[in-house]
Amino acid sequence: MEILNTILFWLGVSVFLYIPYIEIFCKGVPHYRTAPIIRDEIIKRLQQDIKKHETSSPYQIVDMGAGFGFMAMALAKAYPQAQVVGIEIDRIACWSARLIAWLRGIQNVRFIRGNAMAYDMGDTDAVTIYMGKKFMSAISVKLADELQQGALVFSNSYKLEAPWVLLEKVTIETKYPHQGWLYVYKKQ
Repeated sequence: MEILNTILFWLGVSVFLYIPYIEIFCKGVPHYRTAPIIRDEIIKRLQQDIKKHETSSPYQIVDMGAGFGFMAMALAKAYPQAQVVGIEIDRIACWSARLIAWLRGIQNVRFIRGNAMAYDMGDTDAVTIYMGKKFMSAISVKLADELQQGALVFSNSYKLEAPWVLLEKVTIETKYPHQGWLYVYKKQ
């Protein structure tokens, strides 16, 4: 019984400390992994665009709010000819992502610790987003202003706002109750 009380005590402390951690270090956005089936769908949909890419520079993919980097690493692994950038504001998550990528030997991905809203998207060919709904308005404006024509945007669970026109809404059955929709856009 004492062991159970100790476990419950530390579980309670962890939950109690999690909320301030998220507010202070993550700017109010918890780390939720993109469901593997949604990651696979994005990878599949990028294949055609990457094949058509005919410039001397590598295809550039940006993962806004990369968290621990699993989406960015999956993209980098699937497309070794691409350059993938994961941007994460949380110091611990960013360092963890760098370490995991290094341990896995993934060399075409890099993680930048910082606010994704400050990153220049001018050379970006595709963007993946899984951030809170409260950020989508500002993200919509930023991407509309900075992305080049033809750039793809994949948003997990939340729609972009005007001036973006939805290309396709994909409903995907996942084990994650808060995920299940992939919104696909192309910069006109």
